[in-house]
Amino acid sequence: MIKISIYHPQYQNQVAELILKIQQQEFGVSITLEDQSDLLNIPDFYQQGNGNFWVALDEDNVVATIAAIDIDNKYLALRKMFVNVIKLFMFDYNLYSNPINNNFCSSISHG
Repeated sequence: MIKISIYHPQYQNQVAELILKIQQQEFGVSITLEDQSDLLNIPDFYQQGNGNFWVALDEDNVVATIAAIDIDNKYLALRKMFVNVIKLFMFDYNLYSNPINNNFCSSISHG
């Protein structure tokens, strides 16, 4: 079962691997981890104020990410939305009625 979790440092390598694979292989972007200082320090970049960074986990495997940056005045900017579609859909999840969406929306609204 897929569950949503707030980012913890034990997921750093998996988050970086997922995001880089999608950026480089699926979108053909020539970008490295070093080019993305936010991924090297997720707690200080995203987990400030009302911002946060979440991972979708299949067991202990990161299959998706999404982040929100607190940009003041009660506004958030969404970033780092990446999904390993193959892993997520191999379990035949319907994203429109799945608890993933409910958990994620609840996580955002409750910090």
